[in-house]
Amino acid sequence: MDMFDEARAIAGTLALCKLTQSQLARQMGVSQSYVANKLRLLGFSDEEKDIIKRGGISERHARAVLRLKGTDERISLLNKLTARSLTVRECEALVDA
Repeated sequence: MDMFDEARAIAGTLALCKLTQSQLARQMGVSQSYVANKLRLLGFSDEEKDIIKRGGISERHARAVLRLKGTDERISLLNKLTARSLTVRECEALVDA
């Protein structure tokens, strides 16, 4: 199960069981921010998800990229991440720039 499968499963469970993020987090034994961060991953387009999967981009890198608003900007940065071995800190610096 990849990060996107897990995010979809969490979203589905929230909807099916009519739980809040906090309630589900307690049942899963994780923090509410863990649940929220997983759900944020659903904000990527299918094309962006494909780049992340193919490029082996980590979840922390992906969440940093989500701070960019435009799909074109995100795709450009994801391609840079795939081509170079940037740390999360370096990725965040590019997002902030």
